Amino acid sequence: MHIQENEDVILAIPTEYSIESDLSKVFIAVPIVETANYIHIPFVINSKKLKTIEARNTLSSDKTELQSNIELLEKAFSLYFNFIKDKMQTCSNAYEFMKFQLVMGDRAKEPVWEKFNNIVKDTLDKIKDLKVVPLHDTEQKQSILDCIFPILMYDSKDLTNYKNDIFAQFYELVNTIKNDIPAKEKLHEWKEVASNIAGCLDGIITTYTIDNLISDFKGVVETYTKKNKNSLPKFDEAIFSEKSLPLSKDLLLKYYELNNFLHQKNFQVSNSIDNLIPSEAECLGGKNRQWTKSGIGFQIKLKGKNLEVDSIGTHLSKLGKYLISELIHPDFVRFEVAQAALNNEYLTLEGIFQHLKDEKYYYLPEKITYEWLKPENENYKKLIGWLGLFNWCIKNNKLFEGIYMLMNDLSIRKWKETDKTEVILPFSALAINTKYEKLYENRVLHNLYFKLEDEVTELNDFSTHDAFITELPYKIPETNLDKEKLRALITSSKTDLSNSHKINTQTSEYVYDVPFWNETVGKTGTNIELSQLFFEFIIEVLAKNKPKEIEVACDCKDKKHTIVPVKWLSQIKVSSWVAVKKEEGDTEKIQAQDANKSTLPALFLDSKDKTFNGLIIQHLKNDVSFLKHFDFDLFDISAKIKAQASNGNISEATIRDNTSKLIDLMDTDDIENISSINPDKNDAFKDYLRAGIEKYSKNNTKQAENNAIGKYVESVIEQIVTEKGFKIEYTGIGSDYELSDNSQTTSLHSAKINSYLLEIKFTIGNRVHLSKVQGKEAQKNKKEYIVVVVKCTEAERKKILECATRNTPINDNITNTVKKNTYIIVNVDQKLPSVTNDSNDIETDMNGYWLKESLWKNTNCASIENWLKNI
Repeated sequence: MHIQENEDVILAIPTEYSIESDLSKVFIAVPIVETANYIHIPFVINSKKLKTIEARNTLSSDKTELQSNIELLEKAFSLYFNFIKDKMQTCSNAYEFMKFQLVMGDRAKEPVWEKFNNIVKDTLDKIKDLKVVPLHDTEQKQSILDCIFPILMYDSKDLTNYKNDIFAQFYELVNTIKNDIPAKEKLHEWKEVASNIAGCLDGIITTYTIDNLISDFKGVVETYTKKNKNSLPKFDEAIFSEKSLPLSKDLLLKYYELNNFLHQKNFQVSNSIDNLIPSEAECLGGKNRQWTKSGIGFQIKLKGKNLEVDSIGTHLSKLGKYLISELIHPDFVRFEVAQAALNNEYLTLEGIFQHLKDEKYYYLPEKITYEWLKPENENYKKLIGWLGLFNWCIKNNKLFEGIYMLMNDLSIRKWKETDKTEVILPFSALAINTKYEKLYENRVLHNLYFKLEDEVTELNDFSTHDAFITELPYKIPETNLDKEKLRALITSSKTDLSNSHKINTQTSEYVYDVPFWNETVGKTGTNIELSQLFFEFIIEVLAKNKPKEIEVACDCKDKKHTIVPVKWLSQIKVSSWVAVKKEEGDTEKIQAQDANKSTLPALFLDSKDKTFNGLIIQHLKNDVSFLKHFDFDLFDISAKIKAQASNGNISEATIRDNTSKLIDLMDTDDIENISSINPDKNDAFKDYLRAGIEKYSKNNTKQAENNAIGKYVESVIEQIVTEKGFKIEYTGIGSDYELSDNSQTTSLHSAKINSYLLEIKFTIGNRVHLSKVQGKEAQKNKKEYIVVVVKCTEAERKKILECATRNTPINDNITNTVKKNTYIIVNVDQKLPSVTNDSNDIETDMNGYWLKESLWKNTNCASIENWLKNI
């Protein structure tokens, strides 16, 4: 307590605390009673010269005493101001010295207290200019009239009940965008003082409510838009004038948090963000965007479930700036106040596709050029956006009418809701030689879908969609067959079939079919090259599938049939799909004919690089039973193939004679199952045969595995060579492949220019076998004959076998395994010894030559990549 006095007045001024409210503020030696009830000043006045009324509860307003009382009060207030004007500058509780209130009610009408109120106002008018209010986050102080006081009010409603929940974030928002905010720790006291003296000053105490905050935020965007010719601001571009503060995403999120809280408490604040809705492109604007006529909202919603906008945003953004500006930024989607501002309307995926039909921005032509696939091309980004969006729809099972699809022949196809089995996946994804895509080019999805970085798809992603064929042949649970096609599949001898049958498996089994049969046959029947390719496709891809007989239900009177469930087999037997040249007078004409033992060999008569027997050896190998469906004599064709495979060393007649001797040695019952012969005579030939059969039985599984591995490794080598830019084609006899410069169309056999014959060998042992035919081919072609040896460990063999048997697409792991284990043997013709003169690296047997590991692991044998690089 500090005592301040002169000859007439004594003041008691507390410096560390407030005077109790029930303490009288005016004394004449003893207190004037009741003054504690109506006089509110931060000090006590005592003077023996003050005059009171007889009741001693107030000062006298008598004309003879009034002027004396007023002069004494003026002296007291002057004494008070002179004391505090310096004290307030340094103390931490300056607000204590400003706790004045006017005398109110009927008392204020008394002349003495009317004059008293004027003295209070004059004193506060002098105090108001003192810089005594400490500011937030600074050591500076400001006068009370220059401060801004955050008040928890919205639309004239007091929000005191929610103080603990929202005042802190409200205060931070105000402080962020405004200067001169009182320090938070003393804000309550200063707000109380400001509230009490608001009516005492000529100046205005500045309060700041949520209404003011909303007005400022909206005004920033309005001002920016006007200054920048109606363009919408982005984050960090709209500026608050007082602090030159950018409107950052974090600041706007805090603003949304506050308004969302008010919205949840049923305060009507939906208009608070009308022009503060950020798009995916971080552009602020209102509900009606520049190009939107319908006012559709910006959130994506499907079946009541909100989707993450940014999960497709990257793909949509590549389609153009217009669509992405219509989607609300993903960080703001969650706020209910945003949804209320948009009237709870959502831009659904259906809505997106309606926008995408605007050909002005999103249209793709019926066919694109290869230039579109180059990243530097202006159309590349839009094309990749469509591809990524398509993959997103596949993964999320949300295909919509009209989405663009890029096909293998670079045509553009639109998906329709009614489409069923309309599109085949890329053959590379199906582990099928891509050369066969030529049969279905406008039906095969482009392999670029499987190479995108943003949205990579897998085979399983497509398997749930009926529109896509994910295996060949593909499975169908039911189908319609006419009587001829059914007869081709039925295993019973029944012949009295009706005209049409609808069969259904009614089990977990399926009928196997080939897609787009009529469309394909229409092309192959008039094009020899496509017809040849289709035959290769049949025996390499389709014929691998040998399903067991099954019983199917049928709508005919018999109710059921036992069939081989291969619909495509019936089609290739009864349809005219083989292109054959026919002479009509002086002209030659191509006609479509049925596939049989006459037309199929004739299909390859004029082929320079393929023969019918060569393809059979390549694809069917030792099992030609498939050809019986075309009425071939399997014994006849086997004899011809064996003779051809011997390269003239063994005649067809010799093969027939020796085989007939074998048949003679067998009982009639033995012929049906030659592998189960049990000789009852102990002569040398029977023993040899029995040993051979026993060995065959034991090695049959191993041989099948080796065949599968060999074919798979050949495919890997073929892919490696192709990726290096070379042309490679299967030869079949004496070598596996012919390799040439991709720019060369000349065959090795007509002109030896940049061409090589490749013979591929796989082993886990320490030697590989070169047949006599292959040896002669090596000696004939000399340095152009290359032996490619792939030597793996047992563990690596198992991995390759697993991929081969499961038809797994060739992947980087398998490719790298083959690369690191591949050796190139050149000039092998110079190393082949005579029958009587073995070398250290090669030894002979009756059937050819064994190339030892020492030969392919010497320093002269390059890896396949180095060899390809240097040829």
